[in-house]
Amino acid sequence: LLTILNDILDYSKLEAGKLKLECVDVDLQETFDRTVRGFHHQAEGKGLDLSLEFDASAKIYVTTDPTRIRQVLMNLIGNAIKFTESGSVRVTANLGHDDSGGTVLHCSVTDTGIGIEQDKLTRLFESFQQADASISRKYGGTGLGLTIVQHICAMMKGDISVESTPGKGTTFHFSIPVQPCSSIQPMQQEPREIDEPLLQAENAKILIVEDNLVNQVLITKMLDRLRLRFDIAPNGAEAISILKDTPADAPFTLVLMDCQMPVLDGYSATKHIRAGKAGEQNSNVPIIALTANALSTDRDICLKAGMNDFLPKPISVDAFEKKISKWLARP
Repeated sequence: LLTILNDILDYSKLEAGKLKLECVDVDLQETFDRTVRGFHHQAEGKGLDLSLEFDASAKIYVTTDPTRIRQVLMNLIGNAIKFTESGSVRVTANLGHDDSGGTVLHCSVTDTGIGIEQDKLTRLFESFQQADASISRKYGGTGLGLTIVQHICAMMKGDISVESTPGKGTTFHFSIPVQPCSSIQPMQQEPREIDEPLLQAENAKILIVEDNLVNQVLITKMLDRLRLRFDIAPNGAEAISILKDTPADAPFTLVLMDCQMPVLDGYSATKHIRAGKAGEQNSNVPIIALTANALSTDRDICLKAGMNDFLPKPISVDAFEKKISKWLARP
């Protein structure tokens, strides 16, 4: 229900014109690298080859909204992995020019998944629509993700299209105008003092366990700002699998655990981790609960399940940084 509500709220903001763009100087390659890297464990869990082909022409700084580009990418990559049982998911990116000579970012996300019938392609971008009624029963979802993606592309004066062959796979293409810039480093928005433990935590690695795309984008943006590495799991079962497959000499430093998720919720996943089902080496990893339920009784439930701390939603930047700093400072 929380996922559905978040999608509806995000869609409502777009419809009402309340979702604003925040354009800054950004390293496109770093934005793509970080976004794709966050899905590696999820792809590996299904035996899929996830790759990024970043053309040398795009390796420049541009002025755009990296958060919205990441949101589009995360939606398309997440869908590609969800609907692909074997084979690969490939992300490609390059810069080109439009008819007036302006610079345009071209990107495609190609999978070898179930594909989509031609007569159903036109409905994909409609609100609350999926290619088939059986899709929502088997794979879940609200039918709003691609609608939101299309609105974001339009808001950025770009476009998105799709081509697909049933049983062979699907490719989504999107193009967004960007403005080249000469910055050596991206602009820093709202300079803030970052706690010393965060500055020293170069080897820290954080696992985000969160099923909602909007929340994933928010958390990854805050971790990007802190220059911290991360991976993403869409539910508790995937988190356990990722932790179990993590090399003993490169463990996760911290887990951010949503409480309400499909397949396996955060409470159950935490109990499994504490019981050693994600590997004995991970049984004591610090786990911070992420939940919209902020009552003291909810905190007690989280602690009783084996979580170490509690971070209420909506998450503020200050509270997030203080909580991360607190746990990264622990020996």
